[in-house]
Amino acid sequence: MFAVRNIQVRRRRAGARFAAGGSLLPENRVERECRCGGRLEKKKSDGGRISWLSENRVERGEKWECRCGGLVIGDILKALRIPHALVLETSFDRPNLKYEVIEKSKVPLEQLGKLLSDRFKGSSGIVYCLSKNECMEVSKFLNEKCKIKTVYYHAGLSARQRMTVQQKWHTGEVHVVCATIAFGMGIDKPDVRFVIHNTLSKSIESYYQESGRAGRDNLPSECVALYQKKDFSRIVCMLRSGGGKKASFKTAMEQARTMQHYCENKVKCRRQMLLEHFGESFNPRVCKNGSSSCDNCVKSTS
Repeated sequence: MFAVRNIQVRRRRAGARFAAGGSLLPENRVERECRCGGRLEKKKSDGGRISWLSENRVERGEKWECRCGGLVIGDILKALRIPHALVLETSFDRPNLKYEVIEKSKVPLEQLGKLLSDRFKGSSGIVYCLSKNECMEVSKFLNEKCKIKTVYYHAGLSARQRMTVQQKWHTGEVHVVCATIAFGMGIDKPDVRFVIHNTLSKSIESYYQESGRAGRDNLPSECVALYQKKDFSRIVCMLRSGGGKKASFKTAMEQARTMQHYCENKVKCRRQMLLEHFGESFNPRVCKNGSSSCDNCVKSTS
């Protein structure tokens, strides 16, 4: 059994990051979740303690597994200084997930409440928000105006508060968590039936990761992005206020524009757009003929 400490490997250009909480995992295996939405997994043949991972501490023969796009994989190999490592790839496709983008109305909070009541009543899910204030505001509105019992989660909560929120959600005391991206790492709740993005994600990688927390039991689940053009302006303002380097800002803007294009495209298969972003070719007919067709594929067949 391994004791897991916090581990991070970063490469600014692609935004690759790995993390693990202070928990114990059984068997000779330690798993970590990557920013791309997959699992980063290290396997060892003998027992021992997993300590800090740094760029010069990757031992020959170790195996690390993660689902990442081509650019992200390249950056990871450089960061770990293993440029000639054997890379084994599997599909990014999640056939049980239905992808959909809904244009926000003039009363977006009422729209969100109606969506939850009409389509996801009694189902477990996550509503992702861009900021702490937004997730508290959304949670308050859903509780008071829509009578939908929710809790909120963000990095500003104490450890005890965060644990309480997770426990209420996992046990089914509440079905909906309104959260920032702080809510995610280490979540392994299999029956998440929906993930709704109340605001535009900053990148396709982030969206894939966050939406990928739905349907881990392989049952049909829905990933809905609520979108309006001014959400992109909020992302731009947030990136500008970050105070990062010019090159990093340029990359972040390109990633945000790609996400904007995903939301505004009303023709192309959304599953195809996601998979092509990670360098994987995909025949949209598979989505059209599947049981969880995206909204664009549903429109094209009607």
